[in-house]
Amino acid sequence: MNNIIIEHLSPPSDSNRLNKILEKLDKTFIPILSERVNINEYAQKLARSAEIFYVIKDGQDIGNCAVYLNETNGFISSIAIKPEYTRMHLGETLWKAVRKLAISKKIYTITLKVYEYNHNAYFFYKQIGFSVLSKENKWIIMQINERNNT
Repeated sequence: MNNIIIEHLSPPSDSNRLNKILEKLDKTFIPILSERVNINEYAQKLARSAEIFYVIKDGQDIGNCAVYLNETNGFISSIAIKPEYTRMHLGETLWKAVRKLAISKKIYTITLKVYEYNHNAYFFYKQIGFSVLSKENKWIIMQINERNNT
């Protein structure tokens, strides 16, 4: 993992930068992000209110995570790594940075939604400790409670 940096930005952050990485990652999302949202509007919303983490390799953004952290819990809105950089444990590294920030804010419960056919993401979340809470249509609601793991 030479030349890999995880950068954290608190809101508000640069929506143009976020828009660029989300456009690069668009087709890695299942279902495809641009089929669900207007990426530019989504980036603006996240930049205003979410904690943004970037995975940077050799000065280039190659992945990111956007997470909302309120006073008691968190919600991961998006997380993705460019396909050519998967299987390098960057998702775990990104998750550790998100987890560290959440715990520093005394936020122990984080929720996310994963599409039922996104098997790689589902198994990744299970591997890092998320469990299934419920299902809404084709979305699986997963949650982790870190209170006992700190």
